[in-house]
Amino acid sequence: YMTQWALERINLPDRLSVDGRGVRVGVFDTSPLGTGETDALQLESITWVDQPQPFELWWINPAPVATLPASASPHSQPTNRSHGLFVASLIHRLAPGSRIELIRVLGDDNRGDLATLNRALHDFLMTVGKDDALGTVINLSLGVRVPPGAAGFNLPADVQSLEYMMKVARCLDVVVVAAAGNDSANLTAPADPQLPAVLDTVIGVAASNAFDERGCFSNRGDIAAPGGDGRGVGNQGEAVRVASAGGDAPCQPRLQLCQPDTTCAAGVAASVEQTPKGTGYAHWTGSSFAAPQVSGLAALIMQAGRGQFGAADVETILSQCATPANDPALGAGIIEVQRTLFDCVPKYAVQP
Repeated sequence: YMTQWALERINLPDRLSVDGRGVRVGVFDTSPLGTGETDALQLESITWVDQPQPFELWWINPAPVATLPASASPHSQPTNRSHGLFVASLIHRLAPGSRIELIRVLGDDNRGDLATLNRALHDFLMTVGKDDALGTVINLSLGVRVPPGAAGFNLPADVQSLEYMMKVARCLDVVVVAAAGNDSANLTAPADPQLPAVLDTVIGVAASNAFDERGCFSNRGDIAAPGGDGRGVGNQGEAVRVASAGGDAPCQPRLQLCQPDTTCAAGVAASVEQTPKGTGYAHWTGSSFAAPQVSGLAALIMQAGRGQFGAADVETILSQCATPANDPALGAGIIEVQRTLFDCVPKYAVQP
């Protein structure tokens, strides 16, 4: 968790002079915390995560998503109730001093509906400025597949509602980060980002691998961060370079190669729900887990800028100091923590 390959690729040291303090990060996702509906934020200590700082996580289940019917779709993931906790712990790894709020909008099968999501986003945005003196970030490690014929953004009315909510967030100077999606396995070219990552007011994040190339499953993004790979992984989970993203090796899940207490190129490591037989950590793969690294760095930028930076500023700083990649599907490149904080932030900050 602390020293994995993903953190090496983004140049994250063990300690930084900033930790995201004063920045609020809303994570809209699944949650293993609590049952039923809650109408107020609760504070939970994730006791098995004590580095780089103790993990104090605020959570709320604002709608009875536990009663949402399980989907019969083959994309349904019935065991992914820890998805949101995993995402939140990656944000904590980069910005442990930020106020992280886990808002449950998806059922235990990792599925939900736009009405639940939009209501939760609305309620969160109505409180912007209350507990976020230096800025606010929203992490959306979820997506809606773009409907056919919507390339010109002639979106159905229910999907337009999400676009409007993202515009409201930008008007409030909230940085919105979203996963680009994982629809590109074994395609000849990477797929377009899902909604909301495809929107201009959202930072869409693609997944990169241990060689700073696109994870073979990842859709295109505006920027990238490590998310693992579905090829180029040896029998012990180590990174093995293949000829190219279009090489002969099939793009398929390889997390079965990951061993406990090791760094595994097939995925990234973060916290999951602790069980009697579990350690409270796991390896997972996807652009879902690239996005929170960008969200964490955005929180660090806001703190380092002492509240000077709005959403557009943060997006520019992230892009300007990313490590360029050969694959245009990775957008501006792969985030780079130390160069961003020590070179770009001072360049854009207004000196007192």
